Amino acid sequence: MIEDLVRLDVTGRLVPLTHEEIEQRKLDGAPPPVDMPTLRLSAFASAMAYGNGITAKVTSTYADVEVQSWTAQEAEARTVLAGGALIEHALLPPLAEDKGVSLADYARSVIEKADAYRQIAVAAVRLRRGAEGLLSEQIDTPEKLDAAVEALRTQTLAAAEALGIEV
Repeated sequence: MIEDLVRLDVTGRLVPLTHEEIEQRKLDGAPPPVDMPTLRLSAFASAMAYGNGITAKVTSTYADVEVQSWTAQEAEARTVLAGGALIEHALLPPLAEDKGVSLADYARSVIEKADAYRQIAVAAVRLRRGAEGLLSEQIDTPEKLDAAVEALRTQTLAAAEALGIEV
């Protein structure tokens, strides 16, 4: 259960137990359980960190500035495919040239990737909404929290698998 894996540090924050602390607790007998609001907050934070780890599998192979340019690249790609004019220092023309493909072909590839990434964004929003559910006062026992965390984990793994993200 979650309360068997965390402790309060000197600042009052919930932190994961080390392997040694877990073994020592087994020898000493477990302390009183951590209160449910704290457990729910910890479960929420863990779920968000888990989701961030999954999305990082997609973005971690790119420089931050490149990831930040994706929205602009998508807008430019949609402009190109709609027959519009690009701004003077547009991103796509030199990137298409570097790849040795036409601007239209490059724009189509950007749109394909943007559409795929949009599905990842939808899954991330669903994960956050699910994680917010972990904060519900209706989850009033560690067992209910464990079940809710496991259900969210299963849902998140299925979404990642459907999008081709290996977890």
